[in-house]
Amino acid sequence: MSLMRSDRQVALNDLHLAMQESADLYEYTAGFLQDPAASEICKSLARERSKLALQLARELRSEGELPSEPDRDKETAEQLQQRLETLFAEDRVRGVIAHRLQAEKTLQALVQSDDFNVLEERSSPLLAECRLAIDDAANKLAAFLDNA
Repeated sequence: MSLMRSDRQVALNDLHLAMQESADLYEYTAGFLQDPAASEICKSLARERSKLALQLARELRSEGELPSEPDRDKETAEQLQQRLETLFAEDRVRGVIAHRLQAEKTLQALVQSDDFNVLEERSSPLLAECRLAIDDAANKLAAFLDNA
């Protein structure tokens, strides 16, 4: 493990953290939703994100680096914000799913940013899988909102 991470290692780590934090938030969300269909979507997305986070962690370890752990204070703040926003929502389930959809849109912008172009050469399939998973999650959440 070196003192300075390469641009590739930074990008891998940032993507790993984004996937792990997302997985943690979906798992948390699934635990308090009262709607079985919405809860199942969140559980499914949490499993998918955890799998991607593990793949990214393995790739980072293969580079001789250890993946960072998510910031638990940041995650707790996000959980509280989500809970507070839904307290005032007319339909709490829709409010939570809308919040998660907004988070997916933010994540979409992140993974499309130039910061991750460094992964195109040696990790293109994994980056594409992450991008596809994020797009798929956004589509699932939007479909849920359309049908709710």
